[in-house]
Amino acid sequence: MGKPDHPEEFVCFQAEDITVYISKPFLRGKVKPGTREIYFYIDGYGRHTLALDPPYEGEA
Repeated sequence: MGKPDHPEEFVCFQAEDITVYISKPFLRGKVKPGTREIYFYIDGYGRHTLALDPPYEGEA
């Protein structure tokens, strides 16, 4: 596992001990400016929260 094949298509967020890459089209379509948390679920691993500090401001 590592960086995406086309990192320019993603926005990188650093969490406590993980790096998360979220696609720019997803951010533009699903995440509103000012969002402080993104919730996601990984089958077999449970629900997780990606805290955004500073809040997402639509840079994608």
